[in-house]
Amino acid sequence: MPTLELESSTTSLRESEGSNAKHARRQYSGAEKVAILKRRLVNGESIADICDALRLNPNLFYRWRKTFFKNGARAFEPRKIPSANQTNRRLAEMKIKLVENDSVISDLVTELIKSIKTMAGSERQMG
Repeated sequence: MPTLELESSTTSLRESEGSNAKHARRQYSGAEKVAILKRRLVNGESIADICDALRLNPNLFYRWRKTFFKNGARAFEPRKIPSANQTNRRLAEMKIKLVENDSVISDLVTELIKSIKTMAGSERQMG
């Protein structure tokens, strides 16, 4: 049976309890987990062989398998497309926010111009 090559990154080193030996703790991506599960589900490789080869705790393998089957139905559900009403409502909300932002910016620019004119006028009187 062909084996799948997996890349894994070392995320941390931790000390083993009761000894000074350090070992790398590996974190697998979602794609890597699926590839590992596929070795068992498609290729028929034994869980013990997979876990031994990857130095993986079998309980972790079973947890991944449970999660995989629990969430697998989502792959077959149609993507939800927002309705025209939802899209139009969101667009209207965004337009209102844009008008409010424009108003705030306009007020700030007006205040800035007044401040600049006031400062320029006081400099002329002093100088």
